[in-house]
Amino acid sequence: MHNRVIESALTAMENCADATSLLTSFDAATAAMGSIGMVGAEYSVEHLEEHLLYSTLPQIFGPLAAANPQWYADDPIIARIAEGALRPFNYVDVWREPLRSAEVRIADMQAAGLYDGWVFPTSKPGLVGGIVLFASKASADDMAANLTTLHMLCTYLHAYVTDMDPDADANLIISNTLRNRPIEGRRGKLSPREVTCLRWCAMGKSAEEIALIEDLSTHTVRDYLRGAMRKLDSRTQAQAVGRAVKYGVIRV
Repeated sequence: MHNRVIESALTAMENCADATSLLTSFDAATAAMGSIGMVGAEYSVEHLEEHLLYSTLPQIFGPLAAANPQWYADDPIIARIAEGALRPFNYVDVWREPLRSAEVRIADMQAAGLYDGWVFPTSKPGLVGGIVLFASKASADDMAANLTTLHMLCTYLHAYVTDMDPDADANLIISNTLRNRPIEGRRGKLSPREVTCLRWCAMGKSAEEIALIEDLSTHTVRDYLRGAMRKLDSRTQAQAVGRAVKYGVIRV
């Protein structure tokens, strides 16, 4: 069940052409596991002013970010992730004793009904990032029972959003001032089919097996894998998989 849910959600996300449809797809997939909305963030360790902030609840987090452009400076979630947290942790616990400067923000979030949920770290080297999935009182148990699946989906989502490098908009991308990120292996270079075939390859599937799974010819699968190898400057499929994992194009 766990793998089927992930495969279905990832297939839907990998076929999204832009960040808005990607976040909408993610929101639909995670709603079945207790989520009532999310906010994701990432910032540069060396240049704190360079950050990305996105949410399926922009009506809440857009005004909060506008009121405090340096929201990350006193955010206890960001602090916990910056300290090296790798596993999901409870949203309520980390906000139990906020800094005085952050009290107004948590009060506004609670007034909007965001009382419960979990935080899923998604950091990459040189960057601090994470996603918060909010739960209602009725759905909190569902979320707690699906932490492993949700963490994997959050990791994929964050990799996809950052690789798309979206501009801020009036919908879901609240701000994006990240600059000077490495371009090697960015997902935008690979087509959705190339990503899918490479991910199956990472799971140990042969070209013949991928062809059966994806209803393609073996020749077409090999073309997709060769395309992924070329775009990732790789001489072998194993090297392409390794670079795809390193750059966040796929997760295994």
